[in-house]
Amino acid sequence: MGGGQQVMRCDGGAQRLDRWLADQQGFGSRAKAKETILSGKVDVDGHTVGAAELGAALPDGAEVVVHWNRPGTRPATAKARDALGELGMRILYEDADVVVVDKPAGLLTDTVGAEQASRDSAAAQVGAWLRRLHQEAYVVHRIDRDTSGVVVFARTPAAHATLREAFATHVPERTYWAAVQGVPAPEGTWVHPMKWDHEALRQRIVPPDTEGAVEARASWTVREAFDDAAILEVRLDTGRRNQIRVHLQAVGHPLLGETQYLVRGQRPRHARRDVERQALHAWKLTFPHPADGRPIRVEAPLPEELARLTRRLRTKR
Repeated sequence: MGGGQQVMRCDGGAQRLDRWLADQQGFGSRAKAKETILSGKVDVDGHTVGAAELGAALPDGAEVVVHWNRPGTRPATAKARDALGELGMRILYEDADVVVVDKPAGLLTDTVGAEQASRDSAAAQVGAWLRRLHQEAYVVHRIDRDTSGVVVFARTPAAHATLREAFATHVPERTYWAAVQGVPAPEGTWVHPMKWDHEALRQRIVPPDTEGAVEARASWTVREAFDDAAILEVRLDTGRRNQIRVHLQAVGHPLLGETQYLVRGQRPRHARRDVERQALHAWKLTFPHPADGRPIRVEAPLPEELARLTRRLRTKR
């Protein structure tokens, strides 16, 4: 299939995507199917898929479209994926315009200010790889150092400008996994005016009429509840620095492993016994592709330390 689109329909029951695609006309091998998926050319039921979906179950009846000449796509770079993987980062999606990585906890997204200038970061690692290709890594958004999960980098100034505008206007759908002290109501929405304290280097909730205050909004659903803790799915409507951590402090349910945003007089629980960092993970992200606006959906699997925490919480019910 040298050009245009190839439209196919999965039948015969749910199957693993890369294996099913390898059996279709024009492929012939799992290697070619894998590279086609990783280069951003494959849509499943209207959504572009990437590395996280290689082994996903393809539903019976799903429509699969291969866009052989899709603008902005190119052959994926296996050597680059391997190199970043050795540094603890997994590429979830990449094409000629964007790179989406699964950042490990403990690594800065990017350095900010002189005090961080000598520290390693995801931006530095992705940038070192892209410079070998005579490109740059442009930071689109950030997550906290001790938060793991999805981070997007642009590969061109034009893609960077488009993606920054999308994130600034809260177009992407951002979903986090969080484990917290206590059990909140089953679902709801947090709305707090916040302002960054540059001296203390922390986010604060302030009166709404405070100069520089901005509204922070997020919704949550309790996924699992335990005797003294809960696992939440949190959907960000805005994207303030440390936002989820501050919301949870304000409502009296700080993250497990939290050491900064705690309720006054409240001791950190499970901070060292169960998890060595704040139990927050940037789990899912859907954003419009900067070239043509098609939705890109990525998911970062729960890292082992948070999966282990979940198992421990379940045994303590």
